[in-house]
Amino acid sequence: MQAKNFGESWLDLQLPFPCEVHHCYPRAIPDPSVYAVLVHTGEPSALKWDVAEVRTYAASFDLIVTSDVRLLDLANAVFLILGNSWVKQPPARKEFSLSFLWSAGIGAAFPGYTLRGVNRPGFCGGRLV
Repeated sequence: MQAKNFGESWLDLQLPFPCEVHHCYPRAIPDPSVYAVLVHTGEPSALKWDVAEVRTYAASFDLIVTSDVRLLDLANAVFLILGNSWVKQPPARKEFSLSFLWSAGIGAAFPGYTLRGVNRPGFCGGRLV
């Protein structure tokens, strides 16, 4: 059965039960007739629901998957460690370079993204101009 993912293709899941998966914040009022999951991870953290909001509506979700240790006292919260490596073998040599990864925060007025623009003039909206 296809989990409802509200357009988040990386959450395209087939499960043996009805489920909806909300990323960062609720995409709709959770349906009480299906298993509701809040995936409270991602960067920049300003795009996620504030901890106080998660606490207020925690009972609306059957499971909260979070990278925020301040929520682990909730009965329905589990911890997800952020970060991983797809590298199977380290490179033979390393060299200094500067790169910018795509992020949902590109174009936002968050301090880190403003700093990227200062360090790399012309970097705007996820592309070099």
